[in-house]
Formats: sequence, C-alpha cells, structure tokens
Amino acid sequence: MPSIVIPAHNEERTLGRLLDGLLDGSSDEEFDILVVCNGCTDATADVAAARGPRVRVVETPVPSKHQALRLGDEHADGFPRIYVDADVELGAADVRALTDALAGPDGVLAAAPERELPMTGCSWRVRAYYRVWQRLPAVRDGLFGRGVIAMSGEGHARIAALPPLMADDLAASLAFGPAERAVVPSARVVVRPPRTWADLIRRRVRAATSTAQLEDHQRRSGPAGGAGSAGADGSAAVAGSAGADGLTGGTGSPGVAESVRTTGSARTTGSARAAESVRAAESVRAAESARSTECVDGTGSAPAAESHRAAVPVPAAAPAGAAAPPSARTGLGDLRAILRAEPALLPAMLVFLTAALAARRGARRAIRKRDFDTWLRDESSRQD
Repeated sequence: MPSIVIPAHNEERTLGRLLDGLLDGSSDEEFDILVVCNGCTDATADVAAARGPRVRVVETPVPSKHQALRLGDEHADGFPRIYVDADVELGAADVRALTDALAGPDGVLAAAPERELPMTGCSWRVRAYYRVWQRLPAVRDGLFGRGVIAMSGEGHARIAALPPLMADDLAASLAFGPAERAVVPSARVVVRPPRTWADLIRRRVRAATSTAQLEDHQRRSGPAGGAGSAGADGSAAVAGSAGADGLTGGTGSPGVAESVRTTGSARTTGSARAAESVRAAESVRAAESARSTECVDGTGSAPAAESHRAAVPVPAAAPAGAAAPPSARTGLGDLRAILRAEPALLPAMLVFLTAALAARRGARRAIRKRDFDTWLRDESSRQD
C-alpha cells in the first residue's frame, strides 16, 4: 500500500481540497494517507480529521517541514512513499500513475507528475514570468516545483541522508540521475502560483536563499558530496517535496516534546526535531555582470508549493579533476535559446530577468548572514 505523507502548516484553506481529490475514486485500503500538522494555529488538524478514518492525523508543535516529513516517515507504513504539499491538487488516478512508474522495468527510483499552473487571477507580470519559467530545461525535466515526489524504497534510502534544507525538493531531485527519475505525463498536479508581483518576489527571494544553502552544503561536503550526501553534522533525515507550507525552517530544538493526535490507526510517538521591465540589452548586461545565472527550482510557496530558485552567487570552482556537484542552474545560453525559438517572448523575458535580479538583491542579506531558517510565505496563492 503506498503511503502518502502530507506535511501541513496552517493549511485549513487548502488541505480539504487535496484530501477530497485523493479520497474520491480510491478504495478504503488503497492508500495510507498521513497528514502531519506541524506548528498549526488554525483548524488544519480538524479539516484532516473530518475526512474520517482513512486519513491519519499526527500533530507536533514544532513548525518545521523537515521535522514533519521525518515524523511522517516514522508513522508511514508502506512504499512507494509519496510526499505531497498540502496546497496542491492531486487525484487518486495521479497517485496510481506515479506508483506504476516506480514499479516499471526502467529502474526509476523517483517520479513526479506534470505540473499545471492555473494563471486565472494572476497579474500580467506573474503570467509573463511563468511563460518563461515553464520553458526552462531544468524546470521541464526536474522533479522540483511540483509539490509531489514519489519514491520507491530504494529511492527513499537514497535521500535519507539529506540534511535539513530549505530547497528540499531540489535536493531530492538532484539526488537522482536522469535515468533514475521520471516526470510522468499521465499524472498531473495543480500548483497554485502567486497572484501578485510582491508575492512572486517573496517566493523568489526564498528560493534564492534556499538554493544558496544547498550549494553551500555541496561545497562543504566536498567533491563527492553532492545533493545526496549527509550533512557535516552527520544528520540523517528525509527531504520531501517542495516547500509549499511556507514554514519557519531549520531543525528546531532537540528534545521538544511532540503532542501527537491520531485518528484511525495512527501510532503515537515520543520526542522527535524565497520592478518594471528594462531594455533587453541592459538586462542581459546586468545579469552577466552579476553572474546571475538562474538557479531554478520550482514552486514554492513552499511544499508549496512551488519553490522557484532565483539567481545566487556562483559557487567556487571545484578542485581540478573533481566532479562538479549536480545542479539545476539555467544559464543565459538557455534563455537565449528560448528567445531564438520564440522571439515573441522578449517582453516576458525582460520580466523574468527583472524578477531574477530583484530576488537576487533581496536574498543577499540572508545569504550573507547564513539565515536559512526564515520562510517568506506568500498568501495570494492560497486564495480561493
């Protein structure tokens, strides 16, 4: 039986929509659905419990997505293990398609659905940004930015050594080679983008900061480190899907007692742990002078939803002969290729570069201070 782990922080407005989609069209014994309410101050737990015994509810006072994923793994019963952000929309048929992909003969260890980004109600600049973002090669092929990642038992073991990282979905995606991961066309997830320019920039700032943390971890781990290596402190923890819960990140305080509320057959446990358009030439020159290759990773809201990674300082060069760590960076050459293929995208490209540079500026202070615990939650993507 596949286990679906849903970390949720103050998601009373969105969680019911996701749970209804998973429950409709599925049998009582088909999925093991576990909602981990972390640090909630609203009715998230009540929304989950109202769906009856098919949904198990675990609560912890610690507002940390990483700890919620770890706690969910302690309670989850089966594989494949599917991590789902609470603010996306996913159906039972989509889960079946993901599990089928993992059971196939191709050696796929991790899978994600195709993303659908409804733009109704979004400002014109947000729509322009995503016209470019969705065409980036790394965005099309990566597992991040979808709010859903499914893993086989072997795939789960691969990421179990990942330390707590804001860019958890990006790190998980990079832990698998192209032949080991798959985007499943027959599965679809609806990811709600931010509606306003201000919320888009907040999401991008968080993305830039979290990507800087990931790249810092890669450098500290050494040439053999990469996204899937253990942290310097030897911590072993599961990273799940995109940071759509917009939580206050970090590992929390060790030894904080967790209050656990269960419905159905859940077990109890003890203590647990991211302006205006400018002329094309000026934008490109500014981007090049700032070394602002776009490190893209997806949704954010992170879960949610959804964490789109903006430009960050380029990591120091690896020692001669050392293998470069995996990356989802999109360079200016990729942007030029998109423009050559679709010249009409020039105005949208200007908006895209403006957002990337604005986010890079906004993330500088956090990156300089190594502040990787602050989540800037955008609320417009959670409006009905």
